[in-house]
Amino acid sequence: MGGTAANVISALALMGINCSFIQPNYLGKDGRWLKNAMGKRNIAVINCCDTSCDAPRIAEELENGRHCFKTICPVCGKNMLSLKLPQTNHVKKIASSFDEINLFYFDRISSGIKWIEENNKKGWNCYEPNSFRNYKVLVTNAKEADILKVSNERCSDENIEKLKNDLSDGKTKLLIISLGGEGVKYSYKNANGQMSDWIYIKSQDGRLVFDSAGAGDWMTAAFLYEFIKTYPYRTARIDKKVLDICMHKAEKIASFTCSYLGAQGVMENKEALDYIGRLLGCEMESTYIKYEVDIKRCIYCYK
Repeated sequence: MGGTAANVISALALMGINCSFIQPNYLGKDGRWLKNAMGKRNIAVINCCDTSCDAPRIAEELENGRHCFKTICPVCGKNMLSLKLPQTNHVKKIASSFDEINLFYFDRISSGIKWIEENNKKGWNCYEPNSFRNYKVLVTNAKEADILKVSNERCSDENIEKLKNDLSDGKTKLLIISLGGEGVKYSYKNANGQMSDWIYIKSQDGRLVFDSAGAGDWMTAAFLYEFIKTYPYRTARIDKKVLDICMHKAEKIASFTCSYLGAQGVMENKEALDYIGRLLGCEMESTYIKYEVDIKRCIYCYK
């Protein structure tokens, strides 16, 4: 169990950042496991609403370093990704929890998520969309975020260029494009209020790629960790020198994590966390959280 938001917030918590995770109160064994996993990583779980479903799951298949994700079980045919996103009436009930946030990270959009974003008066809003099915919807949502990160695997080069131009009249101050094994590029809003030309950061680690899944999540977490050291709260302008330092460290860590199985594999390896900790100047403890497979359920998806 992971997903982009859970992986990013877990990595930030391991780095020593005080984190909270907003989620529905999922039922059953998987819901209890998820709460327990967050608790062991010192992440406060804020239940925004009740549900009548199990926690969502995504299955990853890996072969020769390449991976794919499945939301429908190929064995029993069940939908593993039954999400319930927070709505406005849900988050208004827990609004007091948001008073002191300096970073709101989200990978999906709902009325509740947009409400938190709009009412985050001092902190950064970082949006990393999980899909690009509708470009107009993406631009509308992205313009309200301070930081937008997307993968070139999910968005065409043409749309990425168009996105940079379309964001010039929005609130976005930083656009990050992950380039897989090629590294990362970014554009930031300059003193003239325009998005800058692309600045490229090449991949910096020559390790053997075992699994690239989760590398983007570690890059996001490492970048945000470094970024909020200098900019703990939203500012009008961002210094390119600061961005270069943050991006180089984040890209190096992202490349390093490709030697491990997914984002969770790194989190369970003390030597790997020690290396990342030395790069970031923090100490991280490994958190192995065992998951018990119920043999009465589907052997593939455990539902």
